[in-house]
Amino acid sequence: MALVRYSTSRLQALEQAKRLIGYYPHAKPPDPDGYANGLADVFEQYPFGVVEECCGLLYGIARTRDFPPTPKVVIDWCESRLGAYQAIVRRKIPPPEKHYSEAHCATMRERLKAFVHGVFDKSQRQAAE
Repeated sequence: MALVRYSTSRLQALEQAKRLIGYYPHAKPPDPDGYANGLADVFEQYPFGVVEECCGLLYGIARTRDFPPTPKVVIDWCESRLGAYQAIVRRKIPPPEKHYSEAHCATMRERLKAFVHGVFDKSQRQAAE
């Protein structure tokens, strides 16, 4: 799954933090660089795809929040989204193979053989008519 494959670099984390803060024009933190660096510290801990979603307008935090998020809100959001992707990956594990008894396999071969012969017999009869 590409969304969780790549880690987030420091530069990417800072760019995404500034992007997220930019969605809140009324936000005037006392230390804007400290706030952006704090969010970047959080973002570095998550895959880049999750960080991009978090900072996006369609599915991210800005869609549901009227006020700038705290680092805790960002962590909770990212953990929730990452957990959802991990659950998807866990579900894609193929089910264990079924092992059929030899008697069952023999019965199925006979049924398939009868079916195939029936199809050919029917098509031969139709061709003869």
